[in-house]
Amino acid sequence: MRIGVIKPDWGISGGFESVVERVEGDLRGAGHEVERVQVRVQELRRRPFGLDVPDSSWGRAGEWFTHMAMLEAFRNLDVTAFDVVVTTQPPSYAVYHPRQLALFYHHLRAFYDLAEVWVAAGRAPAVEHQVATSLLRAAEAPDLARVTHFLAGSARVRDRLHEFGDPSREIGLYHAPAPVVVDPDRDTYRDVLTVSRHEFTKRTELVVQALAIADRPGVLVGDGGRLPFVRSVSARVAASDPTALRDEDLWLNTGAASGPVDGPEHPRVRLAGRVDDAALDGLYRSALCVVAPAYDEDYGLTVLEAMAHARPVVVCRDGGGLTDLVVDGVNGLVVEPTGAAIAAAVERLANDPELVRSLGAAGLETVRDRTEAAATAELLGALALVAEA
Repeated sequence: MRIGVIKPDWGISGGFESVVERVEGDLRGAGHEVERVQVRVQELRRRPFGLDVPDSSWGRAGEWFTHMAMLEAFRNLDVTAFDVVVTTQPPSYAVYHPRQLALFYHHLRAFYDLAEVWVAAGRAPAVEHQVATSLLRAAEAPDLARVTHFLAGSARVRDRLHEFGDPSREIGLYHAPAPVVVDPDRDTYRDVLTVSRHEFTKRTELVVQALAIADRPGVLVGDGGRLPFVRSVSARVAASDPTALRDEDLWLNTGAASGPVDGPEHPRVRLAGRVDDAALDGLYRSALCVVAPAYDEDYGLTVLEAMAHARPVVVCRDGGGLTDLVVDGVNGLVVEPTGAAIAAAVERLANDPELVRSLGAAGLETVRDRTEAAATAELLGALALVAEA
C-alpha cells in the first residue's frame, strides 16, 4: 500500500518525532511505500478560513488562531494518492481521507484536559477561555468523528478520547517500545535525575524545590520556554526556605521570570540543558533515581527509559500516563504532587540501597515486554483494520 504519514512540522526534534520515525520504519519494513506529508506551522498564513486576524488578537490567543489555521491547512491537503493515511499530532486528523489511522497522543490540551488548570495558572481569562474552548471543540469535532480508527499512545489518552468524544468507540493502544540498554549499572547510584522539557505542566520546578528540601544533588536535563523561570526558582530556594513555596509560586503560573536571576542558583541543582545521547545514557546509568513530576502526562517515555536502565522512578499521583507502568513500592514510588513528597521519596531511596536495587530490578522486568516487535504488531494490526474499512 501507499501510505501517507501526516504531521505538522514545528521545526523541532523531540520524543514524538522519534516515535514517528519508528512508525515510518515499521511501515516500510512491512513492504509499504511511505511518504511524509507535513504542514509547516511557521509558514501558515495568519488568515484562517479567510478571516483577517489583527496582530493584537493573534498575540493574545496565538495558540488558538494557529490551531484554526492548521485545521484549514490540513483539510485542504490533497491526500487522494494514498491508500491509507496515518495522522499524528493535532490537528493532522483534519485531513479528508476514507481510511485514516490516527496515532493519537493528545488534543490541543489547553482547550481540552488542561482547560481548567490553564485558567487556574492565570494563562487566560476564565470566561474568554471557556468560550474559546467551546468554539475550538465544536470546530474540530467533525474531523475527529471522521477518523477511521484511533491508536492511542496510552490508556490515559484513550480515556481522554472517550471523555471528549464517543465513550463507546473502540480505541486501540500503541505502546512505544522501551529502549534496549546493554548491561545496566547495578552499583552506581549518585544523583537525582529529571529528563524533561521545561514547559507548563512538566513541573520541573517541583524537583528543584525537592532537591533543596532534601539537600541532595540532582541534574535536570532539557530545555524549554520556562527554563529562565526554573533558574529563578533555583535561586529563590537557595536564598530562602524552600518549603514556603506554593504551587502558585512554582508551576501553577505563567512562568514569567521577573528578571535576571537574583543571586546564585542552588548548589545542589544542576540545570544541564540539552545533552547528547552518550551523556544522557551516562546520567541514567549513575542516577540514584529518576523523578518524572509532570501533571497528567500523555505517556511516560522517561519512565520507560529509567526502567530500562534499572533505575527507580518517582512519579506523582496525578501524573496521568506516567503512572500507567508504576506500581507504588514495587517498581517505583508514587507520591503526592509536592516538592516535600518528592524530597521524602528521594530521602527514602538515598537511605535504603536495597530498595533502590529492588525497585530498579522490578522496573527492568516491567519493560521487558515493551519491545519493538510488540509495538510493530500493534501498529500493523490497526493498519489492517483501517485498510479493510
